[in-house]
Amino acid sequence: MIKGVIFDFDGTLFDSMYLWNQVATRYLKQIHIQVDADLEEIIKDMSLEESAQYIKKRYLLTKSSTEIKQGFLDIIKDSYWNEIQPYPHVEFCLKYLQKEKIGCVIATAMSKEAVKQALYRCHLASYFKGIVSCDEVGAGKRTAEVYDVATTMLGVKKQEILVFEDADYALKTLRQNGYLGVKVAIGVQVVDRIESSYVLKSYYDFEHLFRELNEKLNTVSGS
Repeated sequence: MIKGVIFDFDGTLFDSMYLWNQVATRYLKQIHIQVDADLEEIIKDMSLEESAQYIKKRYLLTKSSTEIKQGFLDIIKDSYWNEIQPYPHVEFCLKYLQKEKIGCVIATAMSKEAVKQALYRCHLASYFKGIVSCDEVGAGKRTAEVYDVATTMLGVKKQEILVFEDADYALKTLRQNGYLGVKVAIGVQVVDRIESSYVLKSYYDFEHLFRELNEKLNTVSGS
């Protein structure tokens, strides 16, 4: 039986991944530099540090890459405080879990404070028992530490938890460590399902998927 749910934040609960792709463009526009049309495509797979170094060199910026990266972070922080929104029907899903007395925790690679601000602004904070960030755990999602801490916060066994993630590498971590992961793929094409047998394409379908998985877990535990 499912007794707890762990949600990733970016690209899972909130439609915020576009921001990471646009942050360098927004930064350059803030300092009144004309942005080339190919920039976002070139840096889409770079880290913030790599993006900062790239635009410093390409646009001959006088600020250090550290200062540019901080500018990126300031833009991201402001967007969490004022802009990003949850995916459609997210609150519908959270209300359902609350009604079923299923505890929820967020496990995120983002700043805990920024996630809190976005939740409070969108009136969703009350649905969660807590937030665990990779920074406070000291490890990213290529290891299971952040999920293990979230599990402890929920007070249930990992076999009684569903974890919703959009990133395949995180889903791989979940699979390798005995968690049941569900891939969230809202508005994106799913190429394969190697890391998860279950895909959520809309939170409108959440209740149906939850019931299906709960039944399967009950069947397995009763066999």
